[in-house]
Amino acid sequence: MRIRFHSQARESPQSIGGLAVPYAAAKRAAPKWRWYLILLTVASPVVILMLSLLGGFLTHSANGAVTLDQLEIRAIAGGRVHSVREIGSDVAADDVVATLADPRAVAGLNAQTAGGTAQRAGPSLEASAELALRARGLRLAQERRDSLAALLQARAATGAELREAEGALDQAAAALLQARRATAVDAAAARTASAPVVSNRSPTAGRVLDVYVSEGEIVAAGDPLVLVGRQTMPKVTAYVSPKFAAGIHAGARATVRFADGGSADAEIAEAARVTRRMPADLVDQFGMRPMMVVLKLRAATPWPAGQAIHGLPVRVRFHYDWESTAIGGVLTPLLDVMAGSP
Repeated sequence: MRIRFHSQARESPQSIGGLAVPYAAAKRAAPKWRWYLILLTVASPVVILMLSLLGGFLTHSANGAVTLDQLEIRAIAGGRVHSVREIGSDVAADDVVATLADPRAVAGLNAQTAGGTAQRAGPSLEASAELALRARGLRLAQERRDSLAALLQARAATGAELREAEGALDQAAAALLQARRATAVDAAAARTASAPVVSNRSPTAGRVLDVYVSEGEIVAAGDPLVLVGRQTMPKVTAYVSPKFAAGIHAGARATVRFADGGSADAEIAEAARVTRRMPADLVDQFGMRPMMVVLKLRAATPWPAGQAIHGLPVRVRFHYDWESTAIGGVLTPLLDVMAGSP
């Protein structure tokens, strides 16, 4: 079958070769918006890629992370760690972040435990009753052993019965010794719990970023206990390509974009001074870690709630000088979109 195309078919779609072909109008007139939607769907990846490439030429962007001013709190005296705050907990100024048992009290308790002749705290009622019961069992076992020993001499008992009584006597003596040791341990624990403690406080409000000790650990004076990050006016550390770093000066404006779509205004705190490899957390799975210029930024406006998280990845777009003009005010939103988000 051969297909022939006639140029006159567009002018007279219902007539072919002089013969009337009455097509229904609804069957021939397909909605144009469907074709536009298909074209837009097919072309959207290409459009997004082109906007990203164009944004890379028109904007200076870099990956970065939120950083908090950190304060390391150290032990003001040596001792045993009694309690310590958890990572991520918020603290106010003068809040206790760690408590240590008084080293002099700890030394006194150790001397009491080692000497054994120092005065002990009185046992509880349950412990006293158990000690009395164990002592009574020991006396009964002693009397039975002595009775069987006398009967054995009178040939009224056997040696096996005497050995059984001696075994019961040893068990009673061991039970009494164990009860006495348990009572001594409980008394020492009670004294430790009631011993004076040294409170280590945070001089500023913030969030606990790291904990260096655990409960029960013995530390010396000056040992680090916890790391507190101040959440007021957080900073951003950005990693900029060396070819762009030379054109970025202190005081230049920038926009910090967060993963949730929010943003904050910032400015360069100081000129670039050091280089460092891009952190592995800020590159994708197959990304390289080139040497980058490190820039410090400070917040120029109040920081969004919930975004003052140490190490939070962000995307930073550095502004051009002409963006402060009227034309820049119109193009700035478009540049922010082209710069992308973290």
